[in-house]
Amino acid sequence: DFGDVFARCVGDPKDPLILYIHGSGPCNSSMFWNKLVMDVAMLASAGSGDLPKSFYQVAIDCPGYARSPGDKQSIRSYPGALISNIVRALGRKTVACLVGSSQGACATLNCALECPKLMHTLAVVHPVGHAPHRYTAIAQPSLLIFDTEDAGHPVSVGRQMRRHLPNPRYFEFTRSVDGDWEVHHTGEEMIAMMLETYPGWKNKRLGGRRDKDLPDLTRVAGGFNGWNDKHGEEFDAWGGYDEADAPDLPTAVNENCWRAKLDKSTNTIVYENVVTGRIARVRPPGAQVLVERLGHKGGTATPEPTEKSGDGAGEAEAAGAPKLEPKAGKPLIPLFEGMDEDDDEDDEERQAREAKEATALLEQEAAQKDCDFCRKALIQPIRLTKCRCALCACCVEVTVRYMRECPVCDTPVDVKGGKVVSDASPELLAQVEERVKSSDSGTEGQVALLQQLVDLRQESQRLVLQYGNTSSGSGSKRSYTTFFKVISAEGGVPEKGSVLKVDFNINPGYSKPTATVKEANNKSLGYAFEYAMARAYPCHMTVHFKPELGLPKLVIEHYVRDEPKTSRRILLQLPHPRLPPAGAPRITEKEVAFDADPPENAWLAFQAGKSVLTTAPQNFLATLTGLTPLPADAVGRSSSKRSSASTRSRSRG
Repeated sequence: DFGDVFARCVGDPKDPLILYIHGSGPCNSSMFWNKLVMDVAMLASAGSGDLPKSFYQVAIDCPGYARSPGDKQSIRSYPGALISNIVRALGRKTVACLVGSSQGACATLNCALECPKLMHTLAVVHPVGHAPHRYTAIAQPSLLIFDTEDAGHPVSVGRQMRRHLPNPRYFEFTRSVDGDWEVHHTGEEMIAMMLETYPGWKNKRLGGRRDKDLPDLTRVAGGFNGWNDKHGEEFDAWGGYDEADAPDLPTAVNENCWRAKLDKSTNTIVYENVVTGRIARVRPPGAQVLVERLGHKGGTATPEPTEKSGDGAGEAEAAGAPKLEPKAGKPLIPLFEGMDEDDDEDDEERQAREAKEATALLEQEAAQKDCDFCRKALIQPIRLTKCRCALCACCVEVTVRYMRECPVCDTPVDVKGGKVVSDASPELLAQVEERVKSSDSGTEGQVALLQQLVDLRQESQRLVLQYGNTSSGSGSKRSYTTFFKVISAEGGVPEKGSVLKVDFNINPGYSKPTATVKEANNKSLGYAFEYAMARAYPCHMTVHFKPELGLPKLVIEHYVRDEPKTSRRILLQLPHPRLPPAGAPRITEKEVAFDADPPENAWLAFQAGKSVLTTAPQNFLATLTGLTPLPADAVGRSSSKRSSASTRSRSRG
């Protein structure tokens, strides 16, 4: 029993249900969706085909947010149980479209996995998600919208979702170029998706409409102001409302066409005849009522007559329902007695479905031709065991060989005996080998590039560095230990003895370091510095290498994190030769500074006597080979995670 849930509701409860789930954040709430709700209402009323002309649109305040009591963890831990309770409290077995943003999008997708018969379509904006390979089990048509510049919702994850979802309707946009694309087009794409797929689900489990056998556990109050006004510190509606956003609708009206207006003196809705201007306080029989933005000043959007409209604020009440102890991933406990026997899968159906999904996933993986990161032909591929991303040997050479994280989604990789564990199927390896033998398109260039990278590695001297911090305790007793360590060395350079000292400075405005560590003082962390403070603070590390390495100082501008342990790596390729012949460019920089807030893996090389430090492996590869680097949007990773050049360093002479 999740208790009462507050909701903003628009439309006739007899119409198919669209349910909205907002994201996280202390001030997020159902108000986030107000503009989209109006867009969908107007677009549906002007629609064509079999799709209903109106929907019952319900946007909830998730438990613990805005006006809903309860635990904020509910929507994260028990999405299927919570959302299915709300749908049934609204007197339905299904929802026509389940819509989510950010954390709400993650809940929407997880709900689709836990309760596959609950919704007919999905729409997620700026979604986050875990293990997208699971989404092969989501059969519903799914609308996904990603901003390529939104680091908090990486487009790399979206591309994985698109790859695994059976029926994706996928869009990417770049805010700096396309503006607020999702604000203006989400409603259009939702209607288009439902219109295209409606014949397939309109008769399934009532297609999101009310079930006469289920009670409606709602209490409605508040009227237009309850829906339109902010409560406390709620965020404004997503994108606000701009008159220019109103869709172009036909203008056909007749003498029985009325406009709903708010009478502020009584806070009630009255009806104005569009032709005669007559006011009626009771809705005239058989009236066609225009769907408009009530109370909006400065003009009126061009409307379209529709048969039904209404708005209000309500609470979907689960009180009095049987005690529910939700467990994510387990069969849902019935909320009402007398449910149809075929509402949920039995064990045999579930096992058969899971076996079918596993077979489909294996077939999909075996047929893959391109690397998930560089998008070029797979050669000597590996399949990472945790995230299931496939990488070509060229990308392995400059990424997981050293960084131990998937370059596509940042998932830690499994390592055994110093090597990355691969789960590439024999079918995939055979298919790739056949393409290489037949000199298929793209494989010859990849084979040549791989040989070049292997030769460069064998001829080079490299150090793999690790930096970060640990955190323990809480409040004023929280202690942070910042550390630097040489993980490994290649090409004859000594792993031990390559560092002269490491300076730690918690007050970067002063040149004098807070502490200097001249030798590794922590068995597991290397060069370590511990300091207690009630809050996070900057702790810059200046690494002084031994003079014989010919390297400038490396300044890692770190800011400690509250997580138990944060660590990232830097691959440093030493200049070769260290002492260039007369006339050749020499390294004149005294130090190289790396902006490590937030912490990121980085690649540092030297070209023509100058340092090249980047957080993008494709740029490091270009530095080594002289090839033109791939643009950020051409690799399977969010371009917004870095600056446009993917470089966060400064060189000081």
